[in-house]
Amino acid sequence: MFTETLGDANLSTVEVLSDYTATAPTAKQGFAGLFATASEKGINPYDTVAVLDAPTFAACLSSLGDAAVWGGPEAVRNGVFVNGPYGFKTVVMCPFLASGTKGFLIPYNSIGVASRYDKPAIDGYAETWSAIDPKTGFTVSYRVFEHLCNGAAYIGGSTLFGCKLLQKGIVKLT
Repeated sequence: MFTETLGDANLSTVEVLSDYTATAPTAKQGFAGLFATASEKGINPYDTVAVLDAPTFAACLSSLGDAAVWGGPEAVRNGVFVNGPYGFKTVVMCPFLASGTKGFLIPYNSIGVASRYDKPAIDGYAETWSAIDPKTGFTVSYRVFEHLCNGAAYIGGSTLFGCKLLQKGIVKLT
């Protein structure tokens, strides 16, 4: 089961999802070769996200040349290539990879994420409600509570979420 959390992000648990490994590229020819690597492992490169650590992402970025050649400044600004280079759906930089892991090739629909309303355990809040984040679809639970000693009101938010591997085939880049 995929157990990564963004608070103490460590994607080392991903390695149990697949026996597939490949060497992380450092030059243009190697990044282009990742397309073939994905295909050889049985995953569709066009529907695959390449998740790279910062040095590997920087090497990928420098292998592309001028931004005018590959279509725009998104990768430089945000660390994300949408409609990624070298045939991948997306290429992203992730600073949370475990030591010794340079990246992963992850089939786009291989991990499912779900959330639900976090109902308060007590009925003592001034107000409670939930809202759905439009970008992620996550349900966020809110509650208002008062600290009568100092005359302050606080708003707290929480979400319950989980994730599960839906299909195997992740390729670890070392």
